[in-house]
Amino acid sequence: MKKFFSLLEVLLVFLLLKPLGWWLVAIGVYQWEVAHLGGWSYLSGFLLYLLPLLILLLTKRDVREFGITLKNWRQSLDLAMHVFPIKLLPWFLGIAAILILDQDYTDISISLILTAGYILAIVLLLRSLSRYQNQTDPGQKSTRTNLMVLAAIIIAPIVISLSMGRFSGRVASTVLWQLVFSGFGEELKWRGYFQSRLNQGFGRPYKILGLQFGPGLLITALLFGISHGLNTFNPLMGQWTFQWQWALFTLFSGLFFGIVREKSQDILAPGILHGAPDAFGEALGVIFNLGNFA
Repeated sequence: MKKFFSLLEVLLVFLLLKPLGWWLVAIGVYQWEVAHLGGWSYLSGFLLYLLPLLILLLTKRDVREFGITLKNWRQSLDLAMHVFPIKLLPWFLGIAAILILDQDYTDISISLILTAGYILAIVLLLRSLSRYQNQTDPGQKSTRTNLMVLAAIIIAPIVISLSMGRFSGRVASTVLWQLVFSGFGEELKWRGYFQSRLNQGFGRPYKILGLQFGPGLLITALLFGISHGLNTFNPLMGQWTFQWQWALFTLFSGLFFGIVREKSQDILAPGILHGAPDAFGEALGVIFNLGNFA
């Protein structure tokens, strides 16, 4: 019964959030925010935090069991920066493909290249994590270096745009939204709430290269992909297109982040790996007018 109720809860929350997003578009709130707040919907972003946290509060669950903790933040930061180059593999492949083929990432060719990149990244991630030993304390020097590198990645688009005379509110808004909402907001919702709730019901009975996981990892990644495919689907607006190309590569990106979540036992590491590259990449897209490609 634990499995049934955990899956039922996750599916109900999933089915509640999508129509809420459709409604925000249908009444024009989403369009107004995009037009006036630097190209992004901050209300949608806040809902990524609000609804999962509200559910945890109402059900009186320990948020630490859902990865919402800074207890081992130094170790999680170190883990994230250790595998950061692997996360950049599909990112670089996507950029190269977009520039060469002159398409965006919803094109079938770009989607397949990104999917292949994420599959390769997952293989490399598992091998890397099998050799990686969590340090009790990475030390002040390592932590300081990790923070400096991470900060440099995040502020790089601002510096680049200023040096080229192309800085705008949209560049700053893109960095902020991608880091805070696309990165940590989505990780709190997906890997924090959804994956953890499913792990409570299904357990983590599987083990590959030392990584302990369960069906929650796979189910969450599948729902993550479906959710992105539904970004072009809105029955309230008469839009019935399911963007399966988008769903395909985001499914595997969800697996990547989910694996990091299982290893780190919190959402800080996947939040960094999700938010920092997106903030950097999407902002570069704005600066050089390349469209979305992170």
